[in-house]
Amino acid sequence: MRAFLLSFGFAFLLACGGTPEETANLTDGAAAEFVAIKATYRERNFEEAAKALESFLAENPEHGTGWILMGNARREMKLNLSAKEAYKKAIAIDGLRMEAFLGLGVIARKEANAAAKKGQKSEARSLLKIAEGHYERALSIEPFHAETLSSMAMLQLQLKQPELALRNAEKAWELSKFDGTIAANLAVAYHKNNMTEKRDLARENAKRFNYAGMDKLNEMFGIQKEAPAAE
Repeated sequence: MRAFLLSFGFAFLLACGGTPEETANLTDGAAAEFVAIKATYRERNFEEAAKALESFLAENPEHGTGWILMGNARREMKLNLSAKEAYKKAIAIDGLRMEAFLGLGVIARKEANAAAKKGQKSEARSLLKIAEGHYERALSIEPFHAETLSSMAMLQLQLKQPELALRNAEKAWELSKFDGTIAANLAVAYHKNNMTEKRDLARENAKRFNYAGMDKLNEMFGIQKEAPAAE
């Protein structure tokens, strides 16, 4: 299942935007503290961000975005159990927090891949179905969320549903035509549907928008690594 890890990076940036709702019910001091925490998180200092969030959430336990950020940070730290707990707290506060369901889906997919590597096929499939449920819930809240559609497409490839996967991958690209990861996932979906010409076009878009995993993508497609340009 190594080939289908392309979309795990999406949830990193979720909950990082600045919206009035995030600080509406906070004191001025707490609002400034949360802004600083988000800055730390954006710099990928996940351990520091998680530690600061513990203090922040102790004083502001009903702050849903804080719990989502905690879930994301702990997931990046590979603390899946505590990440799940954080996402579930966010959902308990607001059952329409799409980001929390997406985060739970990302964890379930990672756990499925870990189980598959151990040869635990039945466990891996069960975890993929759990991930599917989380993604479906996220899409029921925001049906036109490009990153979730793209992640769902990769999950459906793992579940051996290539036609459904392609449908969602194409929807995602129509919604977000400047995202290298979405372009790469579309290329994979075309590849699994034996649509080589469209695959190569999507691959070029992934490269154009600076997709970081081009070497792995080319390896998957049997394309030799490009030589550096001559000086």
